[in-house]
Amino acid sequence: MSATCIVYVSYNGIDEPLVASQVLAYLRELGNQGYRFRLLTFERRAWTPGQVAERRAQLPENIEWTPLTSGLRPRALRDLSLFVQCITGIRRALDDGAQIVHARSFVPALAARLLKARRPLRLLFDIRGFWIDEKAYKRTLREDGPAHRLGNALEGWAYRGSDHIVCLSEAARREITALPMFANDAPPPMTTIPTCVDLAHFSPSRAMPDSHAPLTVGYLGSFGDTYLPHQIFRFFSLLRDHFHDARLHILSRANPADVARIAQAENVPDSQYTLQALPFEQVAKEVCRFDLGISFVRPGRAMKASCPTKLGEYLACGVPVVANRGIGDIETWLADGCTGCLLDDFSEGAMVRAITAMETLVRSEQTRRDCRQTAVGLFALADGATRYAGIYHQLLGTEPPR
Repeated sequence: MSATCIVYVSYNGIDEPLVASQVLAYLRELGNQGYRFRLLTFERRAWTPGQVAERRAQLPENIEWTPLTSGLRPRALRDLSLFVQCITGIRRALDDGAQIVHARSFVPALAARLLKARRPLRLLFDIRGFWIDEKAYKRTLREDGPAHRLGNALEGWAYRGSDHIVCLSEAARREITALPMFANDAPPPMTTIPTCVDLAHFSPSRAMPDSHAPLTVGYLGSFGDTYLPHQIFRFFSLLRDHFHDARLHILSRANPADVARIAQAENVPDSQYTLQALPFEQVAKEVCRFDLGISFVRPGRAMKASCPTKLGEYLACGVPVVANRGIGDIETWLADGCTGCLLDDFSEGAMVRAITAMETLVRSEQTRRDCRQTAVGLFALADGATRYAGIYHQLLGTEPPR
């Protein structure tokens, strides 16, 4: 294994949409800069040897993939097994000559931090959000309960033991810097890199939408409670008072029965929306057909560290966005009002004001150019990869590979 090989550990499985749009996209781009990766992924399903071989054959040459799998039950035993496998996988990569562990999220970082107590390695903690607080936010941990407090202590231990921390937002950087543990000692070096977009893959279609066609309101991604599906349908219902033939196009792997139940609760008939589950390769083509993209997220402290992937993907396709405040740096990203608008809250009045503001933005060639320009300036994958390469260079103490 060469000196420029990185151990990259993802808490998401290799076929999850976020890994396709984020992890693999970054690693391919970094491969162009000379880096190789030992990729470890936490898998929630079983893989046969044949399936593993087939998936490996689809990956770029600079990625050597090892799936972490377990058929143990209950879930706690499975998770423990995956964690032990993660430590073992990192150790083997270090034995082969790797020097950097790029840990994507808290659990991989904790595994690397445990190893770092016993052997030399460079730890890049790519936080992707406040993982423990997200568990409380999603009500899988009791806020301020013993497990929550222990988790926050371990997260702090991982912060202190990191050689570099990557955040998705400046808001997250400020939160970490203000932690009591750093009152007298500076935190490790930190870099803000929002979730980036492959601008060659997500790009506007050649032709403007037909101004006489029904307005298409789009939503991309997970459709759970975190993403406020009731409010999405409520907003769409109010928007139809202004655009009477508007349709809602949902690109998600959500359960159709769950979506139908929510639509019915918000008085949106089946004929006014479509639900489509697509492979990642086909998503961009559909996003280009949106006239307006929705990005709603339930606010909370945990979400200050967030950067919705869909935001950059909408903008890269020239699609203006309606979103809510309190999520990462979104007030900065959409500050000029040329690429979308922000809801102060989810009241009917706030939604109607946003709809009125969006009337001048949708189906505008200038808006499309502004959205694309914003994506290029803030969310370009090549720029994000270059910043990661700079961190690797700093951690290795060598010149970046050519």
